[in-house]
Amino acid sequence: MQGRAFPGTQQQLTANHTGPARHRTLHAALDWSHDLLNEQERTLFRRLSVFAGSFSVEAIELVCSLDDLEVAAITDLLGSLVDKSLVIAIDRGPGPIRFRMLDTLHQYGRERLDASGEEAQLQQCHCAFFISVAEEASPKLRSREQHAWHQRLADDINNLRAALEWSRPRDTKVHLRLTSALTDFWYMHGLVQEGDAWFEGALAAYVVRDELKAQALEHGGQISFWRADFDGYSSRCNEFLDIYRELGHQKGIGHGLARLGEVAEWQGDLDMAHRCYDEALGISKQAADTEWIVVTLRNLGRLAIREGDHARARSYLEESLSWNERFGDQLQKNWALMYLGLNAVDSGDLPLARTFLEEALTIGRDFDWTVGVATPLMYFAAMAAAQPDPIRALRLAGASEALAESAGAAPIRLTRPIVERWLDRSRREVGPERSTAFSAEGRAMSRDSAIQYALND
Repeated sequence: MQGRAFPGTQQQLTANHTGPARHRTLHAALDWSHDLLNEQERTLFRRLSVFAGSFSVEAIELVCSLDDLEVAAITDLLGSLVDKSLVIAIDRGPGPIRFRMLDTLHQYGRERLDASGEEAQLQQCHCAFFISVAEEASPKLRSREQHAWHQRLADDINNLRAALEWSRPRDTKVHLRLTSALTDFWYMHGLVQEGDAWFEGALAAYVVRDELKAQALEHGGQISFWRADFDGYSSRCNEFLDIYRELGHQKGIGHGLARLGEVAEWQGDLDMAHRCYDEALGISKQAADTEWIVVTLRNLGRLAIREGDHARARSYLEESLSWNERFGDQLQKNWALMYLGLNAVDSGDLPLARTFLEEALTIGRDFDWTVGVATPLMYFAAMAAAQPDPIRALRLAGASEALAESAGAAPIRLTRPIVERWLDRSRREVGPERSTAFSAEGRAMSRDSAIQYALND
C-alpha cells in the first residue's frame, strides 16, 4: 500500500457529514483499502474495533486471538496495520505503548466485525479480559503498587465502561463483579457519582443473597458514604451484615459491625457506635483481618475526637497507622493523618496539626485523589478558624466543598460536627454576608490554587 492505506487527510476521512455522495465515496475508498489487506490483517483490523478508546498489546493478544489468529502473530500484524496508518501507536515515553483507531476507521471496522458474525464472541472476550484486569487491580489499588494500577485502570476507563454497558443486560453476576471491583477507582478518580449509578443498577439486578452480593453491598455502601447519602449507606450496610450473618461469615460480620458503628455515629449515638466498633475490632483481630483492624482503630480514634478525649484519639490513630505499615495502604494512611491533624486542631496544637495535614494533603495530591484532597482542605479550614483567621478558614472550606462536589461527593461526613463548630466561629466573626462572599472566593479556586493556598500559610 506504500503508506497510502486510506487516501486523503483525516479531515477527508471524517467528512461523511457533507452529503450522501461524499459518504459513498469515502466508504468505497475504505473498501478498496481494506481489500488490499491480507486475510489475517483484515481479521485483526475488524477485531480491534471491539475496543473503546485506546488499548494495550496485552489486551489485543488476549481478546483478538481466537482459534484462527495465533497470539504469536499479533505483534507483526499490529505493526503492519500501524505502518499502513490503520492503527495509531501512542508513545508515552517510559510507559508502555498503546494503540487506537481513528473514529472513522473504528466505525468501519465495527461494520466489518458485525458482518463477520464474530461480534458477540469478541464482546464476551473483551468483557472477560477487562473484568480480569479490574479484579486483579482491586486489591492492589491500596498496596504499594497502587499508583501503577490506578494508572492502568485510568488508561482503560473507556473499555471498562464498555464492558459495564455490555454486561449489564447479559450477565448480572459479571456486571456486579466488575462494578464492585472498581469501587476504589471510582473514589480515587473523582467518579463517585458515576460509581453510585453503576452500583444502583447492578445491586437491583442481582438478587442472589450470596457472598458476592454482600461484598458488593459493602462496596456500594462505601460509595454512599462518600456521597454523604445516609439512607443509602444505612440500607446497604444493614443488608450486607444480614447476608454475612446468614452465611456465618465472621470477617464480613466484623465489617458490618464497623459500618453500623458509623451509621450510629452519623446519627449522633456515640455509645452505640463505641459498642459496634469494640465488637468489630475484636472480631477483626480474631480473624487476623489486618485491613479492618486498621479501619476500626481509625474509627475509634475519630470517635474519641468527637468525645473530646484527644490523648486516646491520638493513641488509636497512631496504632491504626502502625498496623497499616504492614501493607502500605496510602488511602488508609491519608485518612489516619487527616484525623490526627483534626485531633491536633481540636486539642490546640496547631503546629502538629499542620504537620499531619500537610502530609495527608501531599498524599492526596500526589495520587490525584479528588476527595483525598478535598477533605484535608476542610481540616485546614478548621485549623485556620482556630488560629483564628476566619477569612482564610471560609475560603478553604469553600474550596473543599467545590472540589468534593466536582466528584459527586462530600468532603466530610462523620467529622462535620467538629469542623462546623470551628467554622461557625469564623462565620460569627465576619458576619453572614462576608461569610458567603469568602466561601464563594474559595469555591472559585482551582484545585492546585487551593492546595497552594493551604500549604503557603
